[in-house]
Amino acid sequence: MDVPLRPRLSHQAKQTNKNGSLTTMTSLILPTDITTAMLSDKKTKNSIVYTSGGDSFFGIFPHVSNTFPSGQICLKLGFAGFGPLKSGAFGLRHIWEKHSTEINATNALDIVLFLEKVISAGSVVIIDNNKDPDKPLILESKTGMAVVGLNNGTYYITSAYCRSSHKGTVVGNL
Repeated sequence: MDVPLRPRLSHQAKQTNKNGSLTTMTSLILPTDITTAMLSDKKTKNSIVYTSGGDSFFGIFPHVSNTFPSGQICLKLGFAGFGPLKSGAFGLRHIWEKHSTEINATNALDIVLFLEKVISAGSVVIIDNNKDPDKPLILESKTGMAVVGLNNGTYYITSAYCRSSHKGTVVGNL
C-alpha cells in the first residue's frame, strides 16, 4: 500500500470560492519548519500549522448546538498581540509568547505536541459563560486546556494552558 508523502515545505492550499473559481487559501506549515525567527515575526499570521503527523487539523469539534456546529479544529501561526496587554493575540505565536514556559515548549513542535495531547478523543468540551460564551474551552484533565473560537465553520485554537480544570458547563466530548 502506498502512503502519500507529506510536503516538507510550506505551500499554498487551493479552495473553491462560491463562484466556483479556485482561489489561493492560507499557507500550510509543518511545525518542524517553524523557526524562532518566524515565531517573532508578524507575517503570515493566517497560515495553518500542520500537526506532527502532517494533518491540517487537530481533531473534529462535535456538534453541540446551532451555535457550536461540528467542525475541524485548526491552529493558525497567529499573532502575539500588541500593547502591554497583548490585545488581539491568537494561535501558535500567542501560545509561544505567553505560555511556552508553562507548557515546557522549546520550539513550535513542542506546542503542537502539547495541543495534540489536549485535543484528543474523550477531551471534555466546556463553556464558561462568565468569560466568553462564544469561545468553548476544550479541557483535557491530564494535560491542560485549549481555547478555540469558531470562524466560518472552522474552530481555530486561540490559546492553550497547562491548567487542567476550569469552571463552566460541560457541553460535550471530543
